[in-house]
Amino acid sequence: MGEIIDKAFLSDIYDANNNIKEIFKANFDELAKDFESSSIANIGRIMAVFCLRTEFISEAIYYLCKMANIYSANILFRSLIEHFLKQQYIFFRYAIEQNEKVCDEYYKYYGNYEYIHYINVLKKNNEILESRELNDNELKFLNDIVSEIKKNSEFEIMKKCYKKFQYIEILKYIYGNLKKVEQENIPLLKLIIPEYCRLSSFVHAGPQAELQLYKYMEKDNLIYSLENIAETSLYMRAGILSTTFLIGSSINDKYIEISREIIKAAELKNRQNKNELNSTSK
Repeated sequence: MGEIIDKAFLSDIYDANNNIKEIFKANFDELAKDFESSSIANIGRIMAVFCLRTEFISEAIYYLCKMANIYSANILFRSLIEHFLKQQYIFFRYAIEQNEKVCDEYYKYYGNYEYIHYINVLKKNNEILESRELNDNELKFLNDIVSEIKKNSEFEIMKKCYKKFQYIEILKYIYGNLKKVEQENIPLLKLIIPEYCRLSSFVHAGPQAELQLYKYMEKDNLIYSLENIAETSLYMRAGILSTTFLIGSSINDKYIEISREIIKAAELKNRQNKNELNSTSK
């Protein structure tokens, strides 16, 4: 479809994204060393990985918006929202509990439960398709793994932890603890939650995605949606980077200022007022 977003606005987002990336890269090596030598190395690792993951996603979103590829942009936008929600949940848990329990729940229990689900899918695939991708020895090995895990007293903990990282439980936790954590991503959280639900149809090939495509046939609606995706993605990215340094401030106070610099750098100089369009597009 080509480039149809206002070039000045898109350039503003591009510049802001580069600014926060430069601040992050200029300070992250030192932060990583501080994390590694501290008592919160695991929480530092999780934050660092989310920073990397979301850099890939946000840069792809920017390109898709530039090319007016609204369907693909919506799919990645929804994925970025999910990354943002899980990272914010981990941030809230650490900020409130002041320990790394959430790290064990994420890597050990949530991760292992995902692995069990994957094994079960492989086994079911073998049964339904009558394929021989898995030979008898491999099937026995996988069955033994699942059986051993399920015998373990921690299996129920795995299921509970897996549930904690699902959308509804994340929202319950964050909204139930808003007064305990002061940070600048609260308005953003309230903004993206309806989007997360709406965009599910794009990810899972539902009929609502098709219906929403008709709205994008109106050029103004398409432009508004693309610009909203690009702008909100920038703010989520800034939120993830800033809270990473905010956690680092428990090691060294200087990281508070870097966290603030990232938020400030994400402010758009030529912010367009789209309130009228917003009210007519919904």
